[in-house]
Amino acid sequence: PAALQAGGWHSWDSPKIGTGKLTNAELDAPRRAIQRLEFVKPFKSQAKVTWTFADDGQGGTKVTWRIDSGMPFVMRWMNRRMVRWLRSDFGCGLLRLRHLIDPSQPTMKFSFDGPCERPALRCVGRAFKGSIEDMKKEMGQHFDALSKLRKEGGAVVTRTDSFDQGNETIAVTYGVEPAEGASPPAGAAPFEVAGGKYHKVTCTGSYDYMEYAWHQSFGSVQMNKHKFDKSRQGYELYVKGPAETDGPDGYVTEILLPIK
Repeated sequence: PAALQAGGWHSWDSPKIGTGKLTNAELDAPRRAIQRLEFVKPFKSQAKVTWTFADDGQGGTKVTWRIDSGMPFVMRWMNRRMVRWLRSDFGCGLLRLRHLIDPSQPTMKFSFDGPCERPALRCVGRAFKGSIEDMKKEMGQHFDALSKLRKEGGAVVTRTDSFDQGNETIAVTYGVEPAEGASPPAGAAPFEVAGGKYHKVTCTGSYDYMEYAWHQSFGSVQMNKHKFDKSRQGYELYVKGPAETDGPDGYVTEILLPIK
């Protein structure tokens, strides 16, 4: 197809993602592809996108995805935030590309379900504050004990209480809806997840890629021009986890962000 040749292009015009065009500037198969990315709306910008492909020495291909663009001086304060956003976009894109090429590789799939009403949840669990990696270890140590308190059909959740983007530390409270009369283990305490209106994104895949899932969820809220309700916290609802599936590819998690 002409779109796959040098000079080929793809354009879009959407009230949600804006207006732009992606053009194949140079194609040097099988080593390199250079593209010109142009945005017209919601703001004007241009970028050079470079894909390089090399033998990884193990029978596979190392794919490098790079974007070069300028940023006005008055927006330089956003540098660290832009790096974090692009890291998540690139990571998610490369993850899905690898799975497309080799379906045996893990991936993360998303369903952008939109606004929904959710009831309040009264749970029992533990609070944590620290790095994301330490959070994973902490939850791995204590979730089994908490799961024994869960009532039949009860929710399993992690409420995000705060996230310090500068230091990349997170505060969460995680736990379950307990059976009546269940006695919490040492270190656990009651907590509540507020009810109300939320924006829901359903994610299927390993918990290792939840950073990408949250990135996609925030992007979906902003793309649909919803307003965050800062009086409530967002949370993860684990629909299918290790106890209900054969492996991480089958994990189903809902991310719910509070909106007005």
